[in-house]
Amino acid sequence: MAEKRKLMKDYDFHEFVSKLEYLQGPSVTFHVGTETFKLPKGLVCHNSTYFDRAFNGEFIEGKTQSITVSTSVDTFKQVIQWMYTSQVTLPSPTPSKKPKIQVTDSSTVEFKDVDSQQVTDLIQFLVYADEINLLGPFDKIIDTLKSILIRNSACLLPQHIRTAYQLPRHHPLQKLVVQACILDYAYYITRHWPSMHTTPRRVFRFNEEKAELDSFAADLLQEFEEVAKMSFEDEDGDFHWFDTLSKKGIDLAFY
Repeated sequence: MAEKRKLMKDYDFHEFVSKLEYLQGPSVTFHVGTETFKLPKGLVCHNSTYFDRAFNGEFIEGKTQSITVSTSVDTFKQVIQWMYTSQVTLPSPTPSKKPKIQVTDSSTVEFKDVDSQQVTDLIQFLVYADEINLLGPFDKIIDTLKSILIRNSACLLPQHIRTAYQLPRHHPLQKLVVQACILDYAYYITRHWPSMHTTPRRVFRFNEEKAELDSFAADLLQEFEEVAKMSFEDEDGDFHWFDTLSKKGIDLAFY
């Protein structure tokens, strides 16, 4: 029976020392854009079954021990860091300014800032990790994304949702992006109820994605039902919607 692959950090010290050969053996070459990387073959093949098949099979890559990959240099550097350390550390951002808000002709709102770029970078990592069957789990990446979105849910962009739903169904990223916009959706839904027709209405930022992505629409509805079940009225009689992302009650009147 083949040994179960584990992240390097998950081996005990005896097992870890026995795996040092992964770092000391022959290398393989990666061509990424205009840059070239040489990495230990053992480490690469341990972390990715895709590259394992490429370098140990009958493909041209197996003969040349080199491969050209179709991802960005930054994403590939994140993959390298993950292979060695089982984590991805993004560069420290410059002091953040308030999100720039652009109202388009269709009355939708786009938010672009440092947080959006970090979300984009980590999502691209997850997409490429899925493509090369990179060894996970990626709980740390999801947790980092969650922290960013709790701090600034406005940094979630339509492209993030579309990319998330290109991943296999029920990928944890899909649950996360739905949770990040569920209060916005709840606000939109409740402001369209007949009893609240006098309340100013706000367009749901991801209406287009909801209309075009059936899985996203289904997940939104399911999450809304969960939010509604967990929402509550406080001792002062104020109603609070339960935010499944931050695990806190939110008064939509101030949302």
